[in-house]
Amino acid sequence: MTVLSKYEYKSKYPPYKEGGNFAGDYHVWVEDMTGKVVFDPVFQHYEGICNMRGLNINKVRRKKWDNQEKHMKQRDFDDVFHLAMIGNYLDDFYISPKPLHCRNNSIAWITHQPESKKNKYRVVIGSMGWEDSSGDVWWEFG
Repeated sequence: MTVLSKYEYKSKYPPYKEGGNFAGDYHVWVEDMTGKVVFDPVFQHYEGICNMRGLNINKVRRKKWDNQEKHMKQRDFDDVFHLAMIGNYLDDFYISPKPLHCRNNSIAWITHQPESKKNKYRVVIGSMGWEDSSGDVWWEFG
């Protein structure tokens, strides 16, 4: 049995880092108040990422970050919500969600819900990735 030093990883991938590696490194989805994911589109390029890294596309993993409000404020979520409410800025993201635009896709989805359902959902920021055959997770976004 090998003893790992404090500088070695137990996983073959870099360790999970809350807050991402830079301001643009995050993932956003919509969940209901029980925590069930209700909106997070799957894009064709995800298959390429999984194939290239040997990941299981059916074992998607999401990790919600602590202090949601802080992370959203750092990434100007309030401005995007405001733009969504005053016009049709996000209509195109609702009609056809765009790869690598998870924030706009999620905010567009939630702002286009009937008024009676809007408080049943919340936009969530965190990390998203996939498991490989050994159970290790590659955090692709965030």
